[in-house]
Parts: sequence; structure tokens; C-alpha cells
Amino acid sequence: MVSFMTKYRPGSVIDSIEKKYNAYKINLMNGLCLVFDADGRFVK
Repeated sequence: MVSFMTKYRPGSVIDSIEKKYNAYKINLMNGLCLVFDADGRFVK
């Protein structure tokens, strides 16, 4: 997840991280929401 953020969303500020079932939901300060699977792969 960190490498994805560094590569595709440099400078983005994380507002919150939630673990839901087998996924992680990362809310950014700019309103975007990123979802990663349990292995840290970007889903949407």
C-alpha cells in the first residue's frame, strides 16, 4: 500500500484507514477512497 501511494498518489495525505473484512479502505484528505485487498493489492 505504501509503494502504491508513493508511486500513484505522491503528496496525498491519508485521513483514515479502516480494515473491513479482508480489505483495507484508505480515505484521503482530498475525498478519494482507495481500497486494497488483504495482501495490499490495489482493488479500486
